Amino acid sequence: RYGGGWTVRAWSTNYRRTVTSCQAFLAGFLAPADGRDHAGAPVAVAVPRRDACLLNAYDRRPERMAAMSAGAAATDAFASMDARAVPLAARLVAALPGLAGVP
Repeated sequence: RYGGGWTVRAWSTNYRRTVTSCQAFLAGFLAPADGRDHAGAPVAVAVPRRDACLLNAYDRRPERMAAMSAGAAATDAFASMDARAVPLAARLVAALPGLAGVP
């Protein structure tokens, strides 16, 4: 129970980063209005088995999603959009050195 007695349920894909992101969002969302830190335990996040997850099509149908991604990446529109993102990617790597080498 949180805040005014809310019962909170949360679901996420089966990746640590999405579970952590969900918990961080909810911790801020459910924090007391006076700015104090939320002192409770992190909100429990339900995570389905990867093969049964309806939230992430990559886990559910990896072959189909790989084919769709490859098809989209082969278009001129994607190449153009990707090229426009290069300066932003460079700025992000400069600001967050841990991103260097991430595809």
